[in-house]
Amino acid sequence: KYPASGIQAIDLTTMTRRVREDWFFRYLVNPQSYRPGTRMPTAFVDGQSAVQDICHGEPGRQMAALWTYLSDGDRAGVPEGVEGETIE
Repeated sequence: KYPASGIQAIDLTTMTRRVREDWFFRYLVNPQSYRPGTRMPTAFVDGQSAVQDICHGEPGRQMAALWTYLSDGDRAGVPEGVEGETIE
């Protein structure tokens, strides 16, 4: 386990054991509709990815990649760019 470097949050690597994949994809698109007031932003405004240089900007592929990463649970590595940076 790795402690959060900024605002504390739940361990998402347990998510794939708690929710269905289809629910996870819908949640990523609009977290506010499932949990009003959440700090969880969407990276898929109007169904479009905010990040175009990963998986060719294809939201479905990006969400599937996130699900695959989280499915690794405790074996999931620290994402590139996370270590050494503090989130305020």
